Amino acid sequence: MRSIARIKAHNFQSHRNSTIELPGPGTLAVVTGPSDSGKTALTSRALRWLFLNQPQGDAFIRSGATTAQVSIEYDDGWRVERERTPSRNQYRIYPPGSDQPQVFEGFGTSVPLEVQQVTGVAPVRIGDLDLTLNLSSQLESAFLGSSISSTARARVLGVLAGTEAIDQASKDVGTDLHRARRDETLLEGELATIQQGIDRLSWVESMGALLDAAADVVDKLKAATAKRERLEQLLLKRHELRGRVGQCRDRVEVCRRILAAKKPLQLASELSQRYASIVSLSARRSGVQNLMQKQQAALTRCEAVLGARLYVVGASEYVRKYDRLRALTTARTARVQSMHDASTTLRTARAQLQARDPVNRATAKMDDLIRLRHLDYKRRAVLKSLGEEQRRAQALAAKARAAIEARGAYLTALGRCPTCGQTISVSA
Repeated sequence: MRSIARIKAHNFQSHRNSTIELPGPGTLAVVTGPSDSGKTALTSRALRWLFLNQPQGDAFIRSGATTAQVSIEYDDGWRVERERTPSRNQYRIYPPGSDQPQVFEGFGTSVPLEVQQVTGVAPVRIGDLDLTLNLSSQLESAFLGSSISSTARARVLGVLAGTEAIDQASKDVGTDLHRARRDETLLEGELATIQQGIDRLSWVESMGALLDAAADVVDKLKAATAKRERLEQLLLKRHELRGRVGQCRDRVEVCRRILAAKKPLQLASELSQRYASIVSLSARRSGVQNLMQKQQAALTRCEAVLGARLYVVGASEYVRKYDRLRALTTARTARVQSMHDASTTLRTARAQLQARDPVNRATAKMDDLIRLRHLDYKRRAVLKSLGEEQRRAQALAAKARAAIEARGAYLTALGRCPTCGQTISVSA
């Protein structure tokens, strides 16, 4: 157990800076001096202020000073300080060998628990008495003397001897026995009431199997209801798919007509190619016409020259050129006729193309036809699944109706409600 080794007081009542060195455990220390020299202030009031936070306020601060401080050091190195200034009121605890204190503020009229643990000093409460066993005031009588009443003194002695605990235990045992007997009586009455209720409801056990069967039927009904809701959703989806199928059929019909117009489209393509060829031939014809005009002028000149055979050398060459020009004129006439026929055919193809949709729309219609076929396959699978679910739902509904009819027949034969026990009357 630690003991106090040093007490210091700074600006506490009459002490400016005072220190008491104590001899250690197992010895008696006596402070002597004349009256009013500060013995009680240092050995009683200063320690009471430090240990018990008494008195309150700041009247103990030495006249002319603004701060007061009291500290004690223990033989194992712990140190506790109490300081009061106009703006600060705190405890400080210094562990052994440390200069960093643990500071406590805002503790009110009590003492921090950490400080009590270090000092080991705290008021002891016995009954309604608060006793300070570690300190005594000046002129205070001996412990358990005339300062307290005889009744309180007997109570304190009983606590110290342990007899108060025995009396309290005996009192608690008597109270517990009384409560136990009362609870036993109440429990016996409740048990009798519960037994009567059990006897009155003994017929409920025979309903267990039927209730289990009814619970199974209810579970099946819930499952059937869920399937029914799912079927209704599928039926709505089927109506929607039917509407889309009708639209798809219209598109299919349009695609069939487009496919029927495939040959005219091919013919139009061929005519377009022929038209391009005719345009090329027309350009060539223009060139031939220009050449023929030049040749015609040359032919005219040659005919004039042929009249003067005696003055022309190589007339046979001009004759061959004349024959060649004649053949070219005949070919030009045939080509002009062919170009006229091709122009007529091209106008007919253009009229046919204008009376029908373009090729790109025909290709898009073919894609829609393929998608519609896939949708038709899905629709057939959904309709098949709907048929199977409808058949299962009808079977479950039939089983549920049979179970309900069996339960009604059982209740009628029983003649009373299995839940409340009332008599069941059957009206004709």
